[in-house]
Amino acid sequence: GAVASQDPLLFQVRGNASTLHSIVTSLPQVRTSAPSLRIHTVIQLRPSLNWQRSIFKAIRGIEFCLLAEREWIPKWKDNRSEIVVRKQSKGTCLYCGKELSKAGITKHLTSCPHRQEAIAAAESKKSSSEPLYHLRIQDAYRSEFWLNLEMRGSKTLKDLDNYLRAIWLECCGHMSQFSLGDGFEREVGMRRKLNEVFQPGSELTHIYDFGTSSETIVKCVEQREGKPLTTKAIALMARNNMPEYLCIECSKPATHLCMECFNEDQTEGTLCDEHTENHPHDDYGEPLLLVNSPRMGMCGYDGPAEPPY
Repeated sequence: GAVASQDPLLFQVRGNASTLHSIVTSLPQVRTSAPSLRIHTVIQLRPSLNWQRSIFKAIRGIEFCLLAEREWIPKWKDNRSEIVVRKQSKGTCLYCGKELSKAGITKHLTSCPHRQEAIAAAESKKSSSEPLYHLRIQDAYRSEFWLNLEMRGSKTLKDLDNYLRAIWLECCGHMSQFSLGDGFEREVGMRRKLNEVFQPGSELTHIYDFGTSSETIVKCVEQREGKPLTTKAIALMARNNMPEYLCIECSKPATHLCMECFNEDQTEGTLCDEHTENHPHDDYGEPLLLVNSPRMGMCGYDGPAEPPY
């Protein structure tokens, strides 16, 4: 059903994923037929749902607000919508173990004494110097998931693709690509070397799985000349801490995800150890262990590969 006032037009919608998707995909036609109409689409859903990404894509370019339980709140600025996480994501420097906010980790990595010691040790070795790129990796729709990597300029985008698959994405061997900007049109070949693609400030989008897509923003923060700190293509410098989830039964810290609750009942599906043990659902198999990945709950994803990557 819909309840409308003169401005804004308020749609109050209830239904499953396909119902919501059908409604929001029709909104651009409404906007076209009434270009002066200001549309705010308020959808009550959980930010971790598989089909959240489809909702985002369907209403791209329309003024909207995503209102979800606990984690997200609307914020309006300059006539554009923004989605703000209440609590800023934190992560850990893998050189010194210090916990910092996402915003502070980049500055820290530049001056971290333990990282500087590792750089000095690498420079004393009999290996060749090459351009090294500090990359900030972030899920396009869930900004609490991020990585800070240093990658060798002589390596290719295929090496980066393999790394992202291993640490975050791989579930069923889906296709993937790098693109300039949003969408699939401006593809960048996997054989391109990093020093041919990146300079400080440049950005690519990585898309894994063209069905239930995971989209990742790859931004070059800075570049330095030096000897690599690892024999591998990529060194992990920092990553986000595991997000906190609450059990849907008792609100204690959750450790597992029930895919049947998640997909069929459309609840968050997160369970503590106690409620996982006697949980009645098994049509989707046993509850999955919660992992530090934005791919969790999507397609057949059940966790990252075993490190090192």
